[in-house]
Amino acid sequence: MVNLQTAVEYRVITDDSIIPMTKNSNNPSSSSETFFMIQVRVQQFLKYLPEEGDSIMEAPDCPLTVKSFYLPSDAVIHDDAADDIIYKILCSVDVPLYSMVPIIRGVSSFARKLMSEAANLGRPLIPIVLGIAVITWDPTDAVTAHQRKFEQEPTAKRQSKDERRYRVCLTPVLGIRYKEEIKLCNF
Repeated sequence: MVNLQTAVEYRVITDDSIIPMTKNSNNPSSSSETFFMIQVRVQQFLKYLPEEGDSIMEAPDCPLTVKSFYLPSDAVIHDDAADDIIYKILCSVDVPLYSMVPIIRGVSSFARKLMSEAANLGRPLIPIVLGIAVITWDPTDAVTAHQRKFEQEPTAKRQSKDERRYRVCLTPVLGIRYKEEIKLCNF
């Protein structure tokens, strides 16, 4: 049985280009109340080891999911209400439950920051883009990749037992950098 692991990364930004240029029934910009347009972009990635390769590859596991939600500003910036509403949004795009708390706090905090900026006072619609990357991998692939890579080199170049190496990874959708430790063992 394969024990897959999952990590979730997110990024919250504002982008005026996502505001629709045409009025429709979903766009509440005719109201005097300020609304947030939250566009959620979720991409799932699979890290895998090719059969003949010695480097772990990362590829999208399914199409990019994009959904937009129009919410009154009070519903997003007040703690209790915001938690419930953002939780329901994250559930609708299949974000893993264990990763929701930091995302909810990040979105609420970002929304409060946007509401306090002078440039947004009196704006009927404030855009927020929430990018989420869900990355799944098999932890045994790192060991297998190491074995494939170093079995081909002369023994003089092999690294000492239990030496730790790091690599910096960049997610394609969000541009988030993270450091990944790979524990190397010679058998």
